[in-house]
Amino acid sequence: MKKGIKLNLASRIAIGYVIIIVFAVINAIIGVTLVAKVRSIDRDVTEVYQTSSANIKECRNLLESVNKLSNSWIFQSNADDKKTLTKICTVIFPEMIGKTAATVANIEELKDAGKVSVSMGKMRQMLTECTKLMAILKTDDDYSNDQKVDNALSIYKNDIEAQSKNIDKELAIIFENVSAQMTIALQDKENAFSTLQYSLILLAVFLVIIGFVSSYYTTRKLTSLIGGEPEVVLAMAEKISQGNLVFDIQESDRQRGGIYGAVITMTEELKKVIGNVVGSSQNIASASDAMSSSAQQMSKGATDQASSVEEISSSMEQMVANIQQNTNNSKQTEKIAKQSAIEIKEGNESVAKTVSSMKTIAGKISIIGEISRQTNLLALNAAVEAARAGEHGKGFAVVAAEVRKLAERSQEAAKEIDEVSSISVSIAQKSGELLHNVVPNIQKTSELVQEITSASIEQNSGAGQVNRAIQQLNQVVQENAATAEEMAASAQELNAQSESLRKAVSFFRIA
Repeated sequence: MKKGIKLNLASRIAIGYVIIIVFAVINAIIGVTLVAKVRSIDRDVTEVYQTSSANIKECRNLLESVNKLSNSWIFQSNADDKKTLTKICTVIFPEMIGKTAATVANIEELKDAGKVSVSMGKMRQMLTECTKLMAILKTDDDYSNDQKVDNALSIYKNDIEAQSKNIDKELAIIFENVSAQMTIALQDKENAFSTLQYSLILLAVFLVIIGFVSSYYTTRKLTSLIGGEPEVVLAMAEKISQGNLVFDIQESDRQRGGIYGAVITMTEELKKVIGNVVGSSQNIASASDAMSSSAQQMSKGATDQASSVEEISSSMEQMVANIQQNTNNSKQTEKIAKQSAIEIKEGNESVAKTVSSMKTIAGKISIIGEISRQTNLLALNAAVEAARAGEHGKGFAVVAAEVRKLAERSQEAAKEIDEVSSISVSIAQKSGELLHNVVPNIQKTSELVQEITSASIEQNSGAGQVNRAIQQLNQVVQENAATAEEMAASAQELNAQSESLRKAVSFFRIA
């Protein structure tokens, strides 16, 4: 079996108001419709029925006037009557026919509405005949003409007098129909007013019933929701708002529903919660004290560690600076060693060229010694030939003797130079051999210096990495120290918050 839809109090009140509003709107719509209908009926009565009745009366009066004036025209009426008839036939009556036709045409409920048009046509035809009559008897000569008078009289008898009587009868019938329709409209107006009155009375009765039912069920629902007297519930709520949770609760009170029972249950649960909060706040205070002490110790240790790391970092920076200086010196030494190796190699090549040049010089000096020896022999031969010549050869003998002396001196000088050149060549060769032996050592030294430089660079890079790691470690240690201090501050704050919580909870009195 399906359960019914459960609605809360607000929904029920809302539904009641909605029903009232719906009926009020319906009644308003009906009232507006009826008022509009009454206004329409009043407008029809005023603008259509009454106007149509007045126009029909006026048409009947004009018919009578046309009939009388036409008769007077035949028997030589005065000039004023003739002017009146002329005006009626040409201006007044045609306008009235048009007005009457227009107003009567607006009456939709009028029976035999086609007869109105026929009657209007007959009136126009009668006016035409009346105009013919006036045209036949226009002057005094016309009145002297018996034939014209007979024609005019025939038109009057047959087309004007008889026609006016028929038209008057038709207009009388139309007038009765219009009056009947106006009576019906007035009756509809009375019915509309009666319906509006009954609707208002019915709405008032219904609203009273709905208000009574809504008030009854609202009161019953409120009583069920509150569960007791509102004053008692209010007094309990005021005690709770003042922090007093001590109530004299009977067992029967716990069985009550609504707000009263909920307040009792809430009070008991609040007592449990506040008791737990008090115990928890004390435990939090104890734990925060212990955490604060541990955090302070951690902060002190982190601070000492940060100081030690700072000293290590400072020493490491000095070591990095020394390694950097060694690296720079090694690079300078490497450059010098390379330059020395190049210069010694060039010196070795120069010594080799010198030895070759000195050997060449020694060979040339040997040639000079040989030339001096040959010159000495030639001088000796010249002296012999001069001796053979006797007196004639004395001058030549003297020259030969001098040449011989010069040759001997040149030979001695060449011999000395040859000896010195031999010694120099020997020394230069020895120097070349020494330089040749020194060049590999210099190159080896340059290579060792390069290796030392590479090792210094690697050592500098490693020391830099170690220094950066120590700096990062220093930063981490400092962050740990700061975190430890923050933890200590947080522990103190937690202790203060737990104390504040304990004080806040102490507002409630549970025993």
